[in-house]
Amino acid sequence: MATNQDRYAQLKTSTVLSDLGQRLVTLSGPNKDALLSEATKAIHSDESRARAAAILTRLGELNPELAQQFQPKQDALTDLNLRMICSTASSDFQSNAENVASFIAVSYCWHNDHWPLPPAAAPLSKGWEVSEPMMNAVMGLPTLRQSPDEEPHVWLDKLCINQGDQADIHAHLGVMDTIYRTARRVVILLEDVQLDKDEEQAGLAFAGFYEDLCREVKDKGLEGQEKGRFVNDYFPSRIKDLDEGTLAAAKPFAIKMLGARWYSRAWCAHESRMMKHQKVNNPLFLCFGSDGRVLPFEFRFVHYLGLYLSDSEPEEELTGAQLKEWINDPDPKSLRQLWWRIQRLMPDSDPNASAMQHLVSLLSFGCFKKGDLMSIALNTAGIPLSYAGEDIQCVEDVIWKFSLLVLAAGDLVPLVSSGEKLTVPTTGGNIVSWIIKPDQGVLDEKLPNPLPESITGLTREYIELDLLVFESPPKQASPGSQEKATRLIAEHNLNSIGDEMLDSLEESTQSVIRLGGAEMMRINPRTPPLPTLRHRLLSMALDNGLDWLLAFPSAMEQTTSSFMHGTLGTYTNPTLMPAANSLLALFNTTSTTPEQTEEATLALTTLLDPRFHLLTPSPRTLSLSPALGGPLLTTAPSNRSYVAIPTCLAHLPAWHDRAWAIEPFDPTAEPEKLSDLLPVPDLHIAKDGEKEEKIEDVIPVLTSDYEDRRAGMDTAKGVWRMRRRQVLFGGCEGLWGVEGKGMMTVGDERLVRGGEGVVLLRRQRVYGGEDYPWKEIHEVVRRVFGVGGGGAGVSGVNDIS
Repeated sequence: MATNQDRYAQLKTSTVLSDLGQRLVTLSGPNKDALLSEATKAIHSDESRARAAAILTRLGELNPELAQQFQPKQDALTDLNLRMICSTASSDFQSNAENVASFIAVSYCWHNDHWPLPPAAAPLSKGWEVSEPMMNAVMGLPTLRQSPDEEPHVWLDKLCINQGDQADIHAHLGVMDTIYRTARRVVILLEDVQLDKDEEQAGLAFAGFYEDLCREVKDKGLEGQEKGRFVNDYFPSRIKDLDEGTLAAAKPFAIKMLGARWYSRAWCAHESRMMKHQKVNNPLFLCFGSDGRVLPFEFRFVHYLGLYLSDSEPEEELTGAQLKEWINDPDPKSLRQLWWRIQRLMPDSDPNASAMQHLVSLLSFGCFKKGDLMSIALNTAGIPLSYAGEDIQCVEDVIWKFSLLVLAAGDLVPLVSSGEKLTVPTTGGNIVSWIIKPDQGVLDEKLPNPLPESITGLTREYIELDLLVFESPPKQASPGSQEKATRLIAEHNLNSIGDEMLDSLEESTQSVIRLGGAEMMRINPRTPPLPTLRHRLLSMALDNGLDWLLAFPSAMEQTTSSFMHGTLGTYTNPTLMPAANSLLALFNTTSTTPEQTEEATLALTTLLDPRFHLLTPSPRTLSLSPALGGPLLTTAPSNRSYVAIPTCLAHLPAWHDRAWAIEPFDPTAEPEKLSDLLPVPDLHIAKDGEKEEKIEDVIPVLTSDYEDRRAGMDTAKGVWRMRRRQVLFGGCEGLWGVEGKGMMTVGDERLVRGGEGVVLLRRQRVYGGEDYPWKEIHEVVRRVFGVGGGGAGVSGVNDIS
């Protein structure tokens, strides 16, 4: 028996638990180590210690102040006072124990005055602060015991953590994953769920079916397809024995079980992802029956029943913003939404998943203490650190701190996540960061940084890193090439062939493209998106030359091999061969070989691929020397912005938003006002007989299709503002390959001087900033000049809005 007495455990035992016939015990050091040994192997491994040290060292180089807010996970484990609730029939309330072999962990929602509970959830058990019937069930249910005479040991955070001791809280938050991984079983209290008689009968009936199903699968040794067919047919074969009332109550039962408050809380999501979802001792839901009794249902049963019932409902066709809203809905209503939420609580077994994915998946869950989101994300992502910094006041602070930590760990995902710029509230006003606030799932896998030395500083306001800055602004194709493309499309009916290519794609990809096109037509009905895209790509290919055109499929194949909508540049449409020969003729190719025709047919097939709409519906050409791979394609930034790409992102596939629209910036200047970016409110077209104003003279900001209004590069100062991220694709193999990495690593003089389309700039400081108000700019252009009234350039404004 350990001699060191835990005063907190003694106090709770004497003032709260003794009246319940319970006591709080503190495990001795050897008992704690033995009990947690399996779950802590990874934490104490040499690899884990080295990784923790490397991340902290790197974070210290990039942001010393932030680095001080984290510590190695094993430090939290050393500081941990592990306590258990157990029953006792004696008056000797010892506060120490050294022979606890296993325990039950409780997962539940803390009570508050605004949380409605059913009548059965009363009275409240003082000390536990959960309903007394639930407390009695946890301590007394036979299904939770390994043997009838086993003394229960229970871990419940409200009691087992000294809520008045910040050091004790920090230690437990840092190893909460370890506690739930170690628990023999986890009990989940759904205190806001009370079933009516029909729902109770349906739940018990289907739970019985599921138990029989599992037993038969095991007894028959079913595996693979045979098991799948058996499982799929099992419930339909059994429900015929149910009366109509019980069958009808199955869905309400599932909705109640899946709609509990427990599913909406971030800590509960953490506990579910960390607990062992095994066949034996599967996590157990406890809810109230119609008469107030506590009823147990296995987690895996509720999960399976939700899937079985939701599969019988019509599938919702959702993409883009609708899908994002559907997934992140804080108040899901449909059974399919509710099932998707429990699915998100399953453990993530992919060791290559980016840590940012873990944080993003938590942002739709409620969390009273925002700093806890940091601890949860660290635990679920498997980062061997614990958070020991000051209290975090808002979610935005969690996002920027965690993003910096992930970058320090060598994962580039924060630089390519999708979403809006992160706006961090401070006492001095809001700060628009260079960091993105991810609004949907990020990439599943980590993106290692091949040039870690290229990032030299990180704060919430700016990132300091090496940039490849392109010297020319992106432009539309020349009028001559546009005219040739128009003739080629009309003569060979290329729009119809392009539509057929769209129809041949996967339905999910078709749906995304069509929805995006419909949204563009709503904004600008005069510009059909796919025909416009085909025309632009073909026009730019004519400008970029035959060598570029024939190499284009290979460039796209290399950089879209991991694109979720399939690889571009691999398929040849034979019906395009006549058009390909006409295309070759436009390059004054007097005699063509079969090989050239085949290459041109592949190139034309690639240019007509409707999936380019998912990269950008309005591409522009970015000039670059043939020695560096030739022209690139990107979207139109403003006529004040440079296109740049961080050297650490240059190797990434084309479908990432790896390029940045940046412009020289003075962080000490007065903040810009919206009025500075728009023309005067009473702007009108010059009257007949008056001098016609140039659109550039009356609209302060336009797209790069217009006159270049960029400020000169101040390479000595090296301070920029990022307006937005954008794609960059096609060509440029000389920069992205092994040769290019060497140039960027050693600082090749040819690149540093520029003159071939790009210049390498070291240690550039890039601040965040809002993008231009393109919607308002677009409205002014339409009002003053008319839709399309300014020629191709005005349509460029339409594109970017």
